[in-house]
Amino acid sequence: MKLLLCPKCGDVIVLKLELRSCHCGSCSGKYVDDLNAVYNDGIPMGIDNNSIVFAIRNYKIIGHGFSMNAFAIDPDCKTYKKEEII
Repeated sequence: MKLLLCPKCGDVIVLKLELRSCHCGSCSGKYVDDLNAVYNDGIPMGIDNNSIVFAIRNYKIIGHGFSMNAFAIDPDCKTYKKEEII
């Protein structure tokens, strides 16, 4: 799952196929297909999909929280590009 962190307002945006922006409007991004995404500013982030599935499945069974693997994405990532978004 790709996310975008705005260093100005602190919002974390979950990217979708439609363009989404942070509270202050300085960062925005979107998926362009099932894998690739674009953003205009901010810090590209991610949460490991397998850790999300594990946490959700175990929450439903056991009923308490589990950690997820979140990380900053390298600016040179081939599937998450910084570019001007129209």
